[in-house]
Amino acid sequence: MKPKAWKDAMHNEAEAVSDPEWARETQQAAQLFAWREHLPGFLVALACAAAFSGLFTLIGILASRVSMHVDTNAVGTFIRTYTPLYFSGVVALWLLIGFGAGRARIAPLAIALAFLMLPLLDTVWAALISAPAAVEFDGPWGVSPPITLDLTATQFNLWMLLESALTAALTYTGALLGQRSSRRARTA
Repeated sequence: MKPKAWKDAMHNEAEAVSDPEWARETQQAAQLFAWREHLPGFLVALACAAAFSGLFTLIGILASRVSMHVDTNAVGTFIRTYTPLYFSGVVALWLLIGFGAGRARIAPLAIALAFLMLPLLDTVWAALISAPAAVEFDGPWGVSPPITLDLTATQFNLWMLLESALTAALTYTGALLGQRSSRRARTA
C-alpha cells in the first residue's frame, strides 16, 4: 500500500468509527506519518544544498588564490566579462538540481525549504574554511577605488536572503518539472 493510500484509509477509518478518542489518535498518527514521509527527501535536498554551497565557497576561494598569483585581476576580469554566461549557468544548475530531485520523487516544497537555508549553509562553510581569501575587484569604469573582499568572511545580509529565495524558487520549479516528466514517463 502506498503512503498516500494508507493515510487516506486511516482518515476514512477514523471518520467511520464511533469512538472519538480513537478517531483523534488515528488522525494524529496519519498526520505524523505524512510528516515523516517527506523527511528523507528533505535531508537529501539539504545535502544537495550544502554541497552546492560548499562548492561555490571553494570555487570563490580557489579563484581568489589564483588571482593573487597572476599579474591581472583574473576574478574581476572574468566576472566583468562573462557575467551573463556565469549567472545563466548557475540558474541552469539550480533548475537541474531541482529537476533531478523531482525525478527522484522528492517533494518540491522540501527542496525549496532546503535551499532557503543557503545563507546559513554559506555562513557555516565560511566558518569551517578559515583560510583568508582577499580579492581586489576593480571599481566600475575605473572611477571608484578598487574594492577588496574577503570571500570567506561571510556576513549575513539582505542579498543572501534574496539569493536563497531565488534559488528556492528555481529549484522548486525544477522539481515540479521533474515530477511532471516522471509521471509522464510512468504513464507512457
